[in-house]
Amino acid sequence: MSSRKNPRLQFTDAELNPKLKEHVRRAEKAADKAETAQQKIPKTRKKVKRAVLDPETGTVKVQLYFEEKAKPPSKLSHAVRDAPGNTAVSAIHREVRRSEDDNVGLESAHRLEETAETGGRLAQHSSRAHKLKPYRDAAKAERQLEKANVNALYQKHIRENPQLSSNPLSRLQQKRAIQKQYAASVRSGQSAAATMENTAKAANRQRRSPGRA
Repeated sequence: MSSRKNPRLQFTDAELNPKLKEHVRRAEKAADKAETAQQKIPKTRKKVKRAVLDPETGTVKVQLYFEEKAKPPSKLSHAVRDAPGNTAVSAIHREVRRSEDDNVGLESAHRLEETAETGGRLAQHSSRAHKLKPYRDAAKAERQLEKANVNALYQKHIRENPQLSSNPLSRLQQKRAIQKQYAASVRSGQSAAATMENTAKAANRQRRSPGRA
């Protein structure tokens, strides 16, 4: 999941015109919430050895330190998915994924959302539901950040291309191009700068060839 987190977008002062500022503010707020939700996910501590050079003696010493990683909810997820009565919910989500081409979505976040929905059937198991809550909240926060980022990138593109304001179809096609490229950039773990650059290129390609929606 960590390799597919949404990036925190960076805008220059020149790009932050009054009309775009509110959209960027929402993206920043969503990024703050996503980071807070990630911090609440249970962590596992693992001992790691690290070679350190002593500058005074020139010798290499081995030090031990603890590395923290997000604890995956795999066992909890399996328990929820295997619960009776979840077949219909799983079928619904399969159909959602098939028609999700134009909706930007991280696969890991979507899987956690599925777990959260089916988890509602096991509300009586309060302990298990409590353990799943941080993952559910993190997935929701990531999806909200994803939506806010795409909207900020789209609004930036529209303001840089004011001629699009009179063509609703072209605007829709370019927003879809931005959504798809954004999803691809996040999946590949690209930086915020690369994500912004590639989504802009995708929108401009779509603008030059609107017939390829």
